[in-house]
Amino acid sequence: MGTNGRIELTDKELETGAVISCLLAIMIDEANVLDIPHLVKRQRIVRFAEKYDFTHELRTISLQLQIALSPYGTGSKSPTYVLKLAALLDDHDLCSAALKKAGEG
Repeated sequence: MGTNGRIELTDKELETGAVISCLLAIMIDEANVLDIPHLVKRQRIVRFAEKYDFTHELRTISLQLQIALSPYGTGSKSPTYVLKLAALLDDHDLCSAALKKAGEG
């Protein structure tokens, strides 16, 4: 944080308005990470949350991915999308569940 109380964003690829806007939507439960278009943007959201230690939001994303794999999941994304994000989250159980689900289909 700068001396004037401002956060200085220096990574022009990761710290974009679109990524921050999507993360804020996840924070206030207005968005599901799997509903955000483009896998690269989803990956950047996870990386941004990790960089700034948004623990609660990372758990929220993990729960959204778990729900997507459950019988109650309503998303149209394949388990492969879940696997890629679960790998970024370093969630071995979620990766395993995504691989099992992919094998079923």
